[in-house]
Amino acid sequence: MSKYDLKVQEFIDAHRPDAINADWINLQFGNVAAYIEHIATCETDGSRYIEIPASDSITGNPIIFDLED
Repeated sequence: MSKYDLKVQEFIDAHRPDAINADWINLQFGNVAAYIEHIATCETDGSRYIEIPASDSITGNPIIFDLED
């Protein structure tokens, strides 16, 4: 499994079970990786990240994924 595949799995696992629908994402975007690319925020320095809001996260707190790791 690639480093990016692990990031995709971490992204899915960080959501409450009822807060993400991977089947719908796969239908609309082809796969979760493409969805991540679509929703990623780009900073002025070129770095990219995704923020999972507290209401959707498994921890109840916002979770930020740095896509440059």
